[in-house]
Amino acid sequence: MKTIKKLLICIMMVLSFSIIIPSQADAAVKISKTSVTLLKGQSINLKITGTTKKATWSSNKKSVATVNSKGKVTAKKKGTATIIAKIGKKKYICKVTVKTTPKAVAVEDFSLNQYYLTIKEGETQKISPYFYPENATDKTVKWSSSNSAVAMVDSNGVVTGKSMGEAVITAVCNGLTATCDVEVKRNFIEQDAVQNLSYTTYYIDGGRLLFIKNNYKYPMELWVECLFYNSNGVLIAKRDDMHCDILESGRECVIVNWNALDSNADDIQYSSYKLNFRASEPYDEGNASMISCQGHYGVDNVMVTVQNNDNVEAFPTIAIVFYKGGKIVGYDDEIVGRMMPNITQNIQFDFPYDSEYNAIIPDDFKLYVNSSYRY
Repeated sequence: MKTIKKLLICIMMVLSFSIIIPSQADAAVKISKTSVTLLKGQSINLKITGTTKKATWSSNKKSVATVNSKGKVTAKKKGTATIIAKIGKKKYICKVTVKTTPKAVAVEDFSLNQYYLTIKEGETQKISPYFYPENATDKTVKWSSSNSAVAMVDSNGVVTGKSMGEAVITAVCNGLTATCDVEVKRNFIEQDAVQNLSYTTYYIDGGRLLFIKNNYKYPMELWVECLFYNSNGVLIAKRDDMHCDILESGRECVIVNWNALDSNADDIQYSSYKLNFRASEPYDEGNASMISCQGHYGVDNVMVTVQNNDNVEAFPTIAIVFYKGGKIVGYDDEIVGRMMPNITQNIQFDFPYDSEYNAIIPDDFKLYVNSSYRY
């Protein structure tokens, strides 16, 4: 009898243990959130994972938050509510806290962190607004550019330089306006400028002429250095006095590279030479296209009439190349100097001469506006 009683007690203990310990399947069932904070009018979808069984959803305070049959919770008013998902006898709970929408605070004034901005073509820079009061709720800013071909601006106030010039960036917020003046400058790269030079060399008595064309998209100030080597490849002399103030894009200039001289003013004998070019962005604005010149033969010279067709003062340099029998026999250049708008000025180029200082009578000549800048 005692044995049967002990056996019954053991069976009851086993049954009691199996009821208390949940199965692995029950432990894997979860609610997607156990707590959440919402603003009035907001919604969130709760889910039960780890089971294919359908849950029954309910809210203990529907005036604060409701839930539909698919677990979508909607905040109704300020307060707290408990959302319950029930599967069989098992409950899964999410605490919902509802807060009211903050009161709107209008922007009373705003400004930009920059009133003037300088960038180069292709560069970008962000303009940031400052708002008053700082706790303003609607800080929506609409951006625009007075000249998008010069400077563009996106919806975040990021300005992109497109081409050289000036533009005004305007920001509008809550009927208030702030502006930033933008200047876009050339993105001048010396290496690109030098690589976009083309030139032709012609030998003349005492040196060589360089016909140099600027194929770069920008004007440049140009320097040319000539290095002279002996038959052993040793550097023996240099000349670095070749210069063009402003060589505008697409234009050609002619400059002379004289031979290096010894202490007796005689040409140094050399076997080879090398030309080095340096370029920089010019300080002034060029206007060579606004300078015209016409020449005619005078007495042992060519007389040239130079006209400034610009509406501002100009400072041109004129060069002449003399020809005889189709060959170059001489070169000269002259700085005309300061010229008033729409004014003409006359300059004189004497005929070249040979080694015996006899004048060479050319049968043709060609004039070049080597450079000119607005004064």
